[in-house]
Amino acid sequence: MSEYWVHLGYVFMLIALLARDVLWLRSILVLAQGSICAYAWGQDLVGMACWNAAFVVINAIWALLILRERQ
Repeated sequence: MSEYWVHLGYVFMLIALLARDVLWLRSILVLAQGSICAYAWGQDLVGMACWNAAFVVINAIWALLILRERQ
């Protein structure tokens, strides 16, 4: 059951690569990497979870900066 999280994460990454707008790309990557982070945490893969958590934070910050710039 837990491997569904990693599959969901990769599906979101595929969708993100189809996005033309950078805001959508980063937003979808937050979902994708968050999903993979949840999988890694559940499997006690601390290194993988930490890296994906870092990617979530970076992409979330950039998405917020892009939103702020567009206002």
